Amino acid sequence: MAKQERSRHTYERLLDAAAEEFARVGYADASLSEVAERAGVTKGALYGHFSSKRELAAVLRQHLGVTVEELLGHVPEGEGRGLDELGSFIRSVAERISDDVRFQAALRLADEGYQADGKPSALLDGVRTTSHTILREAKKAGHLDAALPVEPFADLVVVLLFGAYRTSGRHDGGELSQRVQAMWELLAGLVATEQQ
Repeated sequence: MAKQERSRHTYERLLDAAAEEFARVGYADASLSEVAERAGVTKGALYGHFSSKRELAAVLRQHLGVTVEELLGHVPEGEGRGLDELGSFIRSVAERISDDVRFQAALRLADEGYQADGKPSALLDGVRTTSHTILREAKKAGHLDAALPVEPFADLVVVLLFGAYRTSGRHDGGELSQRVQAMWELLAGLVATEQQ
């Protein structure tokens, strides 16, 4: 393996190890020694790639931004969107959380930042805004009861997704997709009209 390729491989292992550590214990309790051990490298090798725990966290936060753009970019656009599209969207977010340890870590770091500065993560904001847009269009197309308030329903979608994640008792996604699916089917069944 060429030196550059080995270096890139080590960098990726370190990011995955750091993500596991941040997802598990959060930023304050994360240990660079533990990250190095998880990655199977020396602490010196870790410092050869990342100057600090703060730099590792910053790279993972960037991953959150890229992933949010990707998830929001796959939301269908146009008239006639309804509850099926919203359900597909939140399931795709849940699946990504379940499958991507770097995303899990970035979410935990964003949660900690929100507690510190009161600014919600781009994902939380994006899920709420996208839910609001889809619901507004579904209501306009007659797929939702005209009396249903869109703003609180969009908030409920956010609570469903992030509440399921936070109450799972695990920070690795676990059975999140299935839990979100079951709750979504219940919620959607309560508000759908016959036209859907």
